[in-house]
Amino acid sequence: MLYRLQHLKMRLECELLWKSRRPITITAPVREAIKVIYDFLVADNKWECPIGHLIPREMTSESYGDSSQLAIGVVSDDIKAIILLPFSKRLCNLLKSGDVHINTMELIALFLAYIMFLCRYENSPEGTFAPHPQIKLWGDSMSANKWFRTFSTNSPMATKALRMFAEYMKYSPVSPVPNHISGIDNVQADDLSRVNKLFTHEKEFIYDVPYTTLLQQVYRKYSKMSNYSVFLPHPEILSDLSSLVYSDSLMEPPKKRKNYGRFFQGSCIFSGSVNSTVYSNSFSL
Repeated sequence: MLYRLQHLKMRLECELLWKSRRPITITAPVREAIKVIYDFLVADNKWECPIGHLIPREMTSESYGDSSQLAIGVVSDDIKAIILLPFSKRLCNLLKSGDVHINTMELIALFLAYIMFLCRYENSPEGTFAPHPQIKLWGDSMSANKWFRTFSTNSPMATKALRMFAEYMKYSPVSPVPNHISGIDNVQADDLSRVNKLFTHEKEFIYDVPYTTLLQQVYRKYSKMSNYSVFLPHPEILSDLSSLVYSDSLMEPPKKRKNYGRFFQGSCIFSGSVNSTVYSNSFSL
């Protein structure tokens, strides 16, 4: 009897859902998401991913990312590389006023960690990494981790970010796996994003501090990082990310950039062998 009642209840629920003549309101973001999926399938694209991205396995690499209201910091001891991306005065003010939420910047930090590894992977000799590697992305924002993992959010700005990130992950040989880490344990990435606190006299802002000076403060605390590569995202990617945080309107259909960025040794930056325009104060978000 109980089974029959449950079966009847399920049947009635299905009829109510699928045979209902009442209109169902679809919001603009949902309509846009459905259109993206529809256009993708109509174009006869394959809906597939490597099996190595689906089955449980050991991670090939891991990185730690963090964002403060002044900068993004990412460090990977596995590939011996870091990202230090200062924010412009304009972005600092937007974060301070609440017009840009810190969780969105934490989401961008996860993305840049992914891009950094993807660049290293695609420019390494064959056999350096396992086929179809997975990278664990540690971050201390539970919201950003959930957004990245589920590709779903109520935040309009983060939704635009996820649309852009999705373009880099379609058919990608590298699968990102976001994971949460407590802020107190995310020490290295936290220090990078809060490089202002590494100065003898803590600075309130860093958007007017030369990039080389910021790196010097990092190397003062972490001497090992002076032997790490510094990853500078390509200006086109930085421009796309700027459009996310500075524009209230929907972006044009996102495009995957062919050039992710470049790795430099800190010694090259300090010696001047790298074009100074690459790491000048204009290198910011």
